[in-house]
This record gives sequence, structure tokens and C-alpha cells, in this order.
Amino acid sequence: MSYRRDKQKSLEWSRWVDAHRELLLLSCGLPTSVFEEQQNWFHFLDHGFYGERRGQPAVIDVDGLSDQQAEALCSFLERQGDEVYVLGLLQSRLGRGRYVC
Repeated sequence: MSYRRDKQKSLEWSRWVDAHRELLLLSCGLPTSVFEEQQNWFHFLDHGFYGERRGQPAVIDVDGLSDQQAEALCSFLERQGDEVYVLGLLQSRLGRGRYVC
């Protein structure tokens, strides 16, 4: 049995990327590889980094974002309305949200 992508989900993901590409690239400083595939995006949201492979540094790590990029990404994720790990990291770093110590 071969794996087949759900065409509707792929189309929805493509539309989501098209709608947010400029913000994610320019304001948030995320490389295209983070959101070119939905699973990459979810990995980043769940772990706070993406692209680490066998001792190689991550392509992007939320800790490496500038304050301006962190603010842009945090605001974007807050508007999306999903509770994800990386949002908690950003809110803590920026001193807001329920994750503030």
C-alpha cells in the first residue's frame, strides 16, 4: 500500500502558506524550509527549532530570533489561537501571557 497525500489538505496548506509567507519570512525571520511542509511547521511549533540533524545545528531555533522577530512570531501565533510549545517560549521571553514567571 502506498502513501497518498490528501489533496484537499495539501491545497489548504498551500493557501495558508501563501497567506502568511511574507510575514513569516520577513517579519519573523523564518526560513522557507520551516513552513514548506506542514510537518516541518508542526515540528517547529512543538519543539522550538527545526532542522537539527545528527550533530548539525538547527536551521532555525526560537532562541536565536531577534527581539523584533520574536515579537512578530508571538503576535502571529497568538492571533492563530493555538496553544503550542513555541508560543509559551515566546510569551515567557517577552514577559506576557500565562507563561510569565
